[in-house]
Amino acid sequence: MQSRGDTDSLLPIEIWDEIALFVIPHEKERENVEDVVGEDASIVFITCPGQLAALINNSAGVIATNTAALQLANAREKLSVALFCSDEKANVFVPEPEEKKCAVITSKTGKLIDIDVEAVKTALQIFNLPLAIA
Repeated sequence: MQSRGDTDSLLPIEIWDEIALFVIPHEKERENVEDVVGEDASIVFITCPGQLAALINNSAGVIATNTAALQLANAREKLSVALFCSDEKANVFVPEPEEKKCAVITSKTGKLIDIDVEAVKTALQIFNLPLAIA
């Protein structure tokens, strides 16, 4: 789902496939994910913010480009990994990330598509339980 505050907030399915679980906002997205990742993809269908909050509440933390998911994780004091296209965007949406238990990964090129997947995987080592990706 595209954020209104950040026009570069979506990663292609191929990159998410390298990271973890898919949280999708519409059932029509399931086919797109399964076409790229395969039918064995871990997919959770979320239809409202309350379901997202419940998923986050019952997870070890969140990895997201979605600032709402990051804010929910912060409110529930969950670990999170925030992915942004630039340091500037990260500073706007996640000021003082250490206080929020949030690892911030930004693209070196200013485009989210170019995010360092290996840096994301390294940041994920803070988690020991299932993640919610939004």
